[in-house]
Order: sequence, then structure tokens, then C-alpha cells
Amino acid sequence: MKQENFTWKIFATFVFIAVLIFVISFAIDLNYEGNIKFIEIILSSSSISIGFFGTIFTFIFGLKDNNIFRIIMKNENSKLQFKTLNVSLIFLGFGIIILCIIMIALLYNQNFDSYSFINVMVKLIFSLLVLYYLFFSTYLFIITKLVFKDENKEIVTVESPKIKKGVAEAKIEERKR
Repeated sequence: MKQENFTWKIFATFVFIAVLIFVISFAIDLNYEGNIKFIEIILSSSSISIGFFGTIFTFIFGLKDNNIFRIIMKNENSKLQFKTLNVSLIFLGFGIIILCIIMIALLYNQNFDSYSFINVMVKLIFSLLVLYYLFFSTYLFIITKLVFKDENKEIVTVESPKIKKGVAEAKIEERKR
């Protein structure tokens, strides 16, 4: 028996976990160098994963004649959930990157002397990163499940358009003139 709102409950649980981590993280206090290293690690990992997400996103939605796209788009509820997941990943990923860049600028600014603000922002960025990776792992799980859904069916791939014979040679000759 499928539950209709199961995915929305998972998304709400992810947000709750991120808020819980934000609150619990106040028990840990990093020094200045620890904050800088931590922000740099977050910036690197989120940049790499947002690039990987972009590649997967392009693969799925770049070709509208594949099984994954059809399965997602045939049900209005799955379409809305997948759209929410994509938007969340894009905004969280780029938001984390922008916040990290701002924090690095603040950390290296010698005139900015608000350690408590920096400490809160580092913890906020970390909790947003946890939320991002929870959403991203869900995204990868859904895509993997859709790709390997039915072993008996072959995945429909779109053939690239055929290039007419001699077109490339004609273009090269035209450029030489």
C-alpha cells in the first residue's frame, strides 16, 4: 500500500533534521582557523556535488524521449515532488556556495570582529549542507530506482539525428573559400 504523502513527510523530516543539527551544533565551538577550513571544505564539496547534480539533471531533462522523464511526468504528484526536489537542490546548492564565499570574505577581513556572528553563520551553512545532501541522496536514490526499475524493459534512448553525407565536407570547403 502506497502512502500518498510519504515523500512530503520525508522532505519535512529532512528539514527537521537540519534544524536539529543547527541547534545541536552550538555545543561545538571552532576556532578561527577551524572555521576557515570548515567553510573551505563545505565550499569544495558543495561545488563538486552541484556540478554532478547539473550533469544528472541535464541527462534526464535534456532528452524528453527517455523512460525516466516519462515516468516522472506522467503523474502530477510525482512531477510536483520532483520539481520541488530539483528547486530545493538548486537553491540550496548555490545558496551554500554564495554563503561560503561571503563567509570567506568576512573571515579574511581583518576589520570584521564579530566572532559570534561568524560562528552562527558557519553552523547555519553546515546545517544547510546537511539538508542539501539529504535532498541530493534522495534525488540519486529516485533516479537509480527509476533507471533499474524493470530489468525486462530496455531503456529507451533517443538516437542522435543523422548527418547527411557530405554536409561536413561541404562546410569545410565553404569555410576555405
